[in-house]
Amino acid sequence: MTIKIGFADNPGCQTQKIFEDSFIVSLKHDTIKAAKEFNFDLIELHTALLEEIPESESKIMEFKDYVAKLKQNSIYVMMHFPFTKKNMKYYWLVKPDSFDNAAELSWDEITNILNFCSGLGIERLTIHAARYGVNLNITEFNLLKDKLLKIISYIKENNMGIKLSVETGGLTKQQLVNLAATPELFITFDLTHYILDTNDSIEQAIEFFGRISDKVFQIHLSQSQEGEDMHQPLYIKGAIDNKAFIRHLKTVSHDLFILLETNADKKNIEFIRALLP
Repeated sequence: MTIKIGFADNPGCQTQKIFEDSFIVSLKHDTIKAAKEFNFDLIELHTALLEEIPESESKIMEFKDYVAKLKQNSIYVMMHFPFTKKNMKYYWLVKPDSFDNAAELSWDEITNILNFCSGLGIERLTIHAARYGVNLNITEFNLLKDKLLKIISYIKENNMGIKLSVETGGLTKQQLVNLAATPELFITFDLTHYILDTNDSIEQAIEFFGRISDKVFQIHLSQSQEGEDMHQPLYIKGAIDNKAFIRHLKTVSHDLFILLETNADKKNIEFIRALLP
């Protein structure tokens, strides 16, 4: 098993406007130097805003050059599907009836993102179903699954080589099991989102993770306080027992790509590397 660990980054540096405390690496560090100093080897391009998908050839080339530089320095690069706009309206594959401040991505927007991702040579792409606490009803879930299958077909037809993952958050346990059983679809397990959705204990979360772990290659970790998704450092005390979950990851037999959704600092890396082989 190979384990790669790292942080989110966005060379466009617009994503900082979404979070009170940004965890974008290049806002505070030279990414290559930080990777070597902190001992991390993974970057997720956290293009949260639809406006961050560049349209001009010059901007696209900036992204390509940056990704090429990361790869040349043995840093694995993943990507996160955009899920909002600057006006803070959420854009997902399916608009939940229970969430007024949301809209659906058009097929043109979806394919534009996929083409951009493919052009960068990205192999792993994570997409939100919804946000934690906003569960999809049966009709909405079926629409979501249909759209995911359509995306997978587009990826295959265009030989993009992208593995699509759905992130926990806004999905019930049964829905996650259903998606995990879907061929060529994977799960990005965000532990904080999962616990906020289910109120599971860490023992229950680990037990459920075991049920779908064969389809989980990507992990999102952070610390939070009761009832909130705060993206705090792993090493502080909070509502999430990260130590127990990280120790359990040693039982997984396949490769893992672990994104720390928190400040890009050495203490976060040292915390997790001390718990993993």
